[in-house]
Amino acid sequence: MTILETRSRTETATRAMLGCGLVAGPLFVATAILQMLTRDGFDLRRHPISLLSVGEHGWIQVTNFIVAGC
Repeated sequence: MTILETRSRTETATRAMLGCGLVAGPLFVATAILQMLTRDGFDLRRHPISLLSVGEHGWIQVTNFIVAGC
């Protein structure tokens, strides 16, 4: 492998990670907002977003945390 091939792979990986970082924040917020709107009794003024990880559909918020964190 030459230095140019290594640099090209590094640049490609860097661009991919930056792209994922740009998508992670808005995706996290959009997923949380959709859950807030569909959960009966959830009030953002009284409940933290992490409370969405409890209950029957809690797996959605747990997945949201994992995907946004990665």
